[in-house]
Amino acid sequence: MGANLTGRFETRRDAEMAVERLVQEHGVDRGSILFAPWGMPTVRASGRPGPTLPRR
Repeated sequence: MGANLTGRFETRRDAEMAVERLVQEHGVDRGSILFAPWGMPTVRASGRPGPTLPRR
């Protein structure tokens, strides 16, 4: 079963550190993680493009 998590980070580095923690400490598949600034196309942590998030 999947879950959606949403987070806002001050810097890209903070977001990347959160991705690393999810992968290393919680066993989340890197390919299932999406991240991007709001309103921009998402990028999977594996580098593949993902869907566009709505603007807030």
